[in-house]
Amino acid sequence: YVEWKKGDPVVLLYPRRMVKHRGFDMFINMCEKLYALGYHIKPVLAIEVEAHERALNIVKNCKCKYEIIHPKMNEISKLYSQAFLTYVPTMWSEGTSLSAIESICSGCPALVTDVGGLGNIVIPDYNGDILPYSVEAFVCKTAKLIEYPEIRNRWSQNCQNLREAFDVKRWNEKVESII
Repeated sequence: YVEWKKGDPVVLLYPRRMVKHRGFDMFINMCEKLYALGYHIKPVLAIEVEAHERALNIVKNCKCKYEIIHPKMNEISKLYSQAFLTYVPTMWSEGTSLSAIESICSGCPALVTDVGGLGNIVIPDYNGDILPYSVEAFVCKTAKLIEYPEIRNRWSQNCQNLREAFDVKRWNEKVESII
């Protein structure tokens, strides 16, 4: 895990499909507000290749500068480990989010909404937080964590404690025992 200090550039990771119900618009609006408040953030959009042009068109007039990438499966854990926070701001229709699990297993706390199985992955104030679907809620929580990186760092350490619980080998064994 990476320990952050106040003043370090803050990498905010959105590792999701670029569709409305996955919270893409909310993430962009949150980043724009944080940037306007003077926070030194570096938003990273880890999105599907097919959405690249659409993403460029959306962020081209934004004040904040976005990095748009299309990581392969074997590259995503490095992105999580380099991020300050991961965002899973789902509006509706979410099962158990692979993005949230990967983030937590990589030591990166996640800010999520209370949709679908997200509440089964994120333990509030332990490995992230569950927020209402609101730009203001995400701005306030992110700003607090930037101002007090020791909270984020504690969450990151706690993420390590959950790696075994989310381990794919453990899940496979559970499924096989049921079958």
